[in-house]
Amino acid sequence: MALLLAVTGPGALAGDAFRNGVEMAVQGINGAGGLLGRLVEISTFNTASSPEAARTTLHRALEHAPLALLGPVAPAETEAVAPLSRERGLLQIAVSTDGPPPPGQPLLLLTSPTAAARMAMLARWLASDLRVERVALLSTATHGPIAARLATACRAATVQVVADVSLPQPPHGPAQNQATELSGLLTYIEAARPQALFIGARGTLAARILRAARQQLPEVALFGTADLLAPAVLEAAGDAGLGLRAFANLTPDAPVGPLEDFRSSYLHESARPGDLGQFDLALQDDVLGLLLQTQRTGAQAHGNIG
Repeated sequence: MALLLAVTGPGALAGDAFRNGVEMAVQGINGAGGLLGRLVEISTFNTASSPEAARTTLHRALEHAPLALLGPVAPAETEAVAPLSRERGLLQIAVSTDGPPPPGQPLLLLTSPTAAARMAMLARWLASDLRVERVALLSTATHGPIAARLATACRAATVQVVADVSLPQPPHGPAQNQATELSGLLTYIEAARPQALFIGARGTLAARILRAARQQLPEVALFGTADLLAPAVLEAAGDAGLGLRAFANLTPDAPVGPLEDFRSSYLHESARPGDLGQFDLALQDDVLGLLLQTQRTGAQAHGNIG
């Protein structure tokens, strides 16, 4: 099998989590005799967190004639490689897409809900668990589609979107101008009196936004995508990362014996704290669940899993 995911770039955190889960699941399956009587072999290919690079990387992966493609993790990368995967008749097991699964893709299996469904769950969490009534959104162009879906979901969940602003990435001009632009946007957001602020950004810009938001909006809860949990972002953000909430795929727990055993084993092996551990498990459970299903039935399942 070819494992296509981000080893470098902003998506490396998610890619690392997915790879850990695949390797651990495959180790367990091979230890039990393999899949349909054969040992599972995995080759990893780096998408470099880019849809364009993902397409190029898939061509290299296809040179090895894999029986199946695992990944990518990022929806944009999945949508970029799905047409070629379909053209080659290759089973593709990916995490999710931004919108509904592309039509005519019987060999594309999605292990998690679409971005729209995830944003609906996130909006309900804001309303019911955090009891947020007013939310603001601050995103870069890369996170614009997610922010737009979240805005729609919040309105459906009766959470008022009091500010929805976009920051260019990377910001143009001298550093002082960049800081001034960000400060102006946060001043605008502050005037809207939100209870929570969604931050959609990656890398050094995400860390810069976190530091500025903590300074200008100390009473506002900050949350965003798993990009905010990247080690480089948290290191650069320093104390501004304390109390930060981030979500991955919001994959529901499954009361299935092998999955629960796998979850317990993973927590024992990794000992990763809190949100990061749950982030890993959400991805890993998806992959293991699909492998277990295939192992039991002796056939490939088609459709949208999760």
